[in-house]
Amino acid sequence: MNAATFDILLIDADEQRSLFTRRAMESSMPLRAAHKASGRDALASFQRARFDVIVCRPHLGDIATPSWVRMVRSGKFGYAATPVIVLCDAIELQELGPMVDENTLLVPEADTAALTDAFQAIRSGAAKPTILVVEDEILAAGAAAKALEKAYRVELAYDGKTVLRLWRQSRHTLVLLDLMLPDASGTEVLAAMMAEYPAQVVIVLTAHDAPEQHQELVLAGAVDILSKPVDMHALPEVCANACVLGSA
Repeated sequence: MNAATFDILLIDADEQRSLFTRRAMESSMPLRAAHKASGRDALASFQRARFDVIVCRPHLGDIATPSWVRMVRSGKFGYAATPVIVLCDAIELQELGPMVDENTLLVPEADTAALTDAFQAIRSGAAKPTILVVEDEILAAGAAAKALEKAYRVELAYDGKTVLRLWRQSRHTLVLLDLMLPDASGTEVLAAMMAEYPAQVVIVLTAHDAPEQHQELVLAGAVDILSKPVDMHALPEVCANACVLGSA
């Protein structure tokens, strides 16, 4: 995927209006828009693909928008923290105020500048959590980065020395740590992180599925253990759940 291109799920039963909205969005940045006319069709699309942002109206026809957003936020249908922009008229802005959260924004439907500003803020990634992916296999690291890039600001490290240097510079929200590294073991890296910052959220990747090893890794400070091969489609949600668990 071209990193400069936004993938948008646009939900609107009015085809002409959705075309106008899409053209307004395209004037601000390159994008790919998947248009769906109903909430159920949009939910099916959301389950199959990853989107940078969802743009919808207060009424989806078959599903009330607040209920639809709650389904997204549940994490059972896709990445729970996917940004949602709801285009509203003046009355709807007041009525739908309670549904606003850190990832849900109400924008006046006629305010193209406000929509553009919202897009730019999302694209900048300033509000995204950071993740350090530590994997010595370049293709596997790239696959993880691609799976996570819509939800996180991703940094890659391929060896133990680099991961500790990058981690000490940034203190990432989450570290995805492979056990097998060319110059150090993942357990050594995990021990170093826990010694310096015990609150660090770490998910360990391992090719071994032995319960005894998993127990030792959790006791050493890992929040979760993922056995290889990793399900890349589920990875963003796994990481989000680990962050919640780590902050508990």
